[in-house]
Amino acid sequence: MNDLKAGFASVNVTPMTGIEIRGYFVERISEGVLDDLELRALALEAGGRRAVLMSMDVCGIHNPEADSFRAAIMEATGLPEDAIFLSATHTHTGPELRAASDKPIDQEYFCFVRRRMADCARYALEDLRPARMGWAVGQAPHVAFMRRYRMKDGSIRTNPGVGNPDIEAPIGEVDERVNVLRFERPGAETLVLVNFGNHPDTIGGCRISADWPGFLRRSLEKAIDGTRCIFFNGAQGDVNHVNVNAKDGDLNDMFMDFDDVSRGYGHARHVGRVVAGAVMQPVPGRRSVGAAIRLDILQRHVPGKEDPGVLADLGDIGLGHRLALGLGVDSGEMCARVKLAHQFQCAAAVDQVIDDPQAGDVYLPMGTYTLNGSSALTYLRAQNLKLGVADQLNHQALFAALLVEKLFSSGGNFTTRLEQIDSFFQTDLSLGDIEALQSWISEIPAGGISCTVLPGYLTEVTGVVETGDALYVASADDMASIIAALESNSVPDVSSKNDIKPADPSSFTVEVQNGTEVAGAASLTGDTLKAAGFNVEKVGNAEQQIYNETLVVYRGADGPSRAQAVINALGIGRAIDGEVYYKMSTDVLVIIGGDYKPFV
Repeated sequence: MNDLKAGFASVNVTPMTGIEIRGYFVERISEGVLDDLELRALALEAGGRRAVLMSMDVCGIHNPEADSFRAAIMEATGLPEDAIFLSATHTHTGPELRAASDKPIDQEYFCFVRRRMADCARYALEDLRPARMGWAVGQAPHVAFMRRYRMKDGSIRTNPGVGNPDIEAPIGEVDERVNVLRFERPGAETLVLVNFGNHPDTIGGCRISADWPGFLRRSLEKAIDGTRCIFFNGAQGDVNHVNVNAKDGDLNDMFMDFDDVSRGYGHARHVGRVVAGAVMQPVPGRRSVGAAIRLDILQRHVPGKEDPGVLADLGDIGLGHRLALGLGVDSGEMCARVKLAHQFQCAAAVDQVIDDPQAGDVYLPMGTYTLNGSSALTYLRAQNLKLGVADQLNHQALFAALLVEKLFSSGGNFTTRLEQIDSFFQTDLSLGDIEALQSWISEIPAGGISCTVLPGYLTEVTGVVETGDALYVASADDMASIIAALESNSVPDVSSKNDIKPADPSSFTVEVQNGTEVAGAASLTGDTLKAAGFNVEKVGNAEQQIYNETLVVYRGADGPSRAQAVINALGIGRAIDGEVYYKMSTDVLVIIGGDYKPFV
């Protein structure tokens, strides 16, 4: 007997004017609303098990915020954590949920959405009705296009521009299939789940909009009476609306935006209607699922698809040589390294959490990752680290060494690799000299390239180097000692110069906030620190109880040593330079997180 039930709910989550709109690497502040943002939920029940699938019109939902949302939904509904599925439509005219922002408007919006998440899930479960499920596949042609292209010079470009004569071919093929699940409920609204992969980035500007997914939902619900729609975006990382081979009429209702991408509100309407039409194509011929339905919950990590142009892994190579590589840290060279990483797929071990809103939108927990595109850029830019700029420079040096291993490895055709990166690789060596260098470097075993950061200092003095401002200057003595180490075939070691010595606990002030749901955690932690000689001035609750780990936030030049003293005393905590992101009235702010255990 079919015991499937389905329920639906939707709530309005349009943010306040003045909130930041995410999706680009330039700041945009919302100036108004084109159409509302929504949070929609589909609840399912079968075989005694329940689950809820939620889709929200925001640019992204990061893990800490998702964990907080799930906790609120679990409390409101009694669902287990693995039965709650959260998804962002990835609209580029909507906010990104950041609980740890120092902006009151961001914090207010996060708390509002958290409550609405719990409400929407509960409403959907209350709407559960007996249902019959069918599935079908439609086609949405000519609205989604690859956005990465191989150019005639061998390079790879994203959004190379409409009518660019240097384009050779797109990298990959677009999946124009629109996947549809339909839940017919006798005496109640029919529910339709739509899945299609395409970037919702057709509008641009500084006004809030759900982009084409909003038009899809509204168009479908208007065309088919008694129908409600929920949309989940597909694999759309390399897919957007830009047709580089546009013909007459293809660019109607569009304008050329700041990044040379054509956009327009009218085009969002067009894309939404085309996808809605694709949903309606197969409805008469849909296939119904039989009576035996079981609701299983499966979580699976989906790896990224490798670029066809990626080089083969390094093979076994010889030994006996070392390489000293000097690279600057200016933004131009950083972007070049990102392009190289994208070409050669560099796998790097991330030694601490990377979560710096000023560096990029990517969150990287500790672990080993293949860094390319935005993840590589965030990894290289991030300064909100234990040692600040020193750690940033260590990351950049490690990354440079990984690139050298890939570029000069013995596998594959070296000349072809040089042609692939010709547009962002500069040298005064002849091709013969480069090939001789490659022959020598290829004998270095994998992992045999040493990297180090020259101890030095930050400066704003102009003219230190010919290229202009120098942000970091190394002393001649440090350079000489490292070169001497390389010439003696030993590994340069400057780690001792980066050691953090904990400060005197009585020399600075501390505030402790409770960022968990453990009552009294801040008070107990404050007492522990006072007993260890710390000057604890304030104890209270964090604005949101959503922190997965304990943060020790510092400010000023003496901040790292002060934070280290607190971490040593507590045995937990991650030090971050967070004055920009957190409200602080003391020298150090301790926010107790999910790793907290009561002191015995």
